[in-house]
Amino acid sequence: IVVFGSDLFGSDSVSDSEDDKSEEEVINKKSDRESKKLKRLNTEIVSDLILWAFGVRGQMRARNLQYTLLSENLTNPDELTINDVIDFEITLEVFDDKKKQWIGWNADDVQLTFAMLTPRMRKTLKSTGNGKHVLTFRTPDVFGVYKFIVDYHARGYKPINISQQVSLHPLRHDQRPRFVTSAYPFYTVCFIMCIAVLVISVLFVSLAPDYKSIPTNEEKKQKDEQKKDKKEKEKEKEKDNKDQDKDKDIKKNKKDKGPQKQEEELLKSGDKKVEKKISGSSEDSKPKQDKAKTQEKKSSSQDPKKNVKEVDKKNKKPKSE
Repeated sequence: IVVFGSDLFGSDSVSDSEDDKSEEEVINKKSDRESKKLKRLNTEIVSDLILWAFGVRGQMRARNLQYTLLSENLTNPDELTINDVIDFEITLEVFDDKKKQWIGWNADDVQLTFAMLTPRMRKTLKSTGNGKHVLTFRTPDVFGVYKFIVDYHARGYKPINISQQVSLHPLRHDQRPRFVTSAYPFYTVCFIMCIAVLVISVLFVSLAPDYKSIPTNEEKKQKDEQKKDKKEKEKEKEKDNKDQDKDKDIKKNKKDKGPQKQEEELLKSGDKKVEKKISGSSEDSKPKQDKAKTQEKKSSSQDPKKNVKEVDKKNKKPKSE
């Protein structure tokens, strides 16, 4: 839309047409040269405004927007990785109504914006001629979905606002560096831990007990039973030894003392085994005495003389004692 301040601005009276007849009325106190210049300028402005309003003049376009991944020589890939080096280029052109063709537009104020939600990078493009503008840059180290944005406004020309979307991915496992200099302390700690584990495992294996010699639960039970049997046998042996010692003491006492005193002392001591032995010996001695008496009776009945002699001997013995 074009708005004029007066009707005179677009009239033929202020233009440099041949049918102009009222120059003196319109332009007072001006020379012919100055009037011609003003008329020529006025006609140029009016014609330019009319052509711009109808879209014939002041048209600008952008084409050949492309970006190249220099590491792999790929143009316009759908996916990029962080810290990739990219060569961006775009061509700007304006329409020449006289030549009726598009001509390259060279400028030094064209900027490229590489933005995610907010601009991450904004740099000025370099003109290489014929409307071609180029920029080489490195992508940021934050992955996400980005846009190449060119927003350019030239006075008197149609504004350009062009964008292209691209996704930025993190590095793959085979693209990362093998060792990072800032992580050397962590590497040393890892190697020290590995060496310590090896040393501890060697010591553990070399100083560990022989697991074959460790008895099982059944073997432990058998050993416990054997120990109990040994203890019981030792107790029985101790008892037998004590009995043998007592028997020896009894025999010694028999030699030193009479049989009656020995029996009294043993009875006082209260040993049951000794009591049994004494009772057994007394019981054994009784039948022997009975047998001796029966034999004496038989012999006395047969030989009276022998009986008299034996009686005399018995009577004599206590006297001598």
